[in-house]
Amino acid sequence: MGTTVVLVKVSDGTYNLETGAVTPSEVDTTIRHAIILPAKTNREFSYDLAYIAVNKNFTYGGEYDATQRFCIIDRSDYSAIALITNNDYIEYRSIRWNVKSVQLDEFDQNAVLRIQTVDSRST
Repeated sequence: MGTTVVLVKVSDGTYNLETGAVTPSEVDTTIRHAIILPAKTNREFSYDLAYIAVNKNFTYGGEYDATQRFCIIDRSDYSAIALITNNDYIEYRSIRWNVKSVQLDEFDQNAVLRIQTVDSRST
């Protein structure tokens, strides 16, 4: 039961003292029995910050489709479910789904992840 997803844990990584660059490290874990619930898509529009701040004529903005869904992971499939954070992401059907929130059940046996992907269009 369930479908296969890849959970990518993103950590702080290493800091280069000469350049000041931070290189994050990623660890991929295949989860074979994740439960993926149906998606909900909302079309949203964001204005240019100058339009909001100065209240002048419209300059530009962007329209995007934010698609959210829930993913349930059992502790038997991934023992470190308590360590999943909002920095991590799920790869499902070759699409990156960012983790927006993590909630454990009352027995700490399952993690319910609210995940989101964004499809953008410029206007």
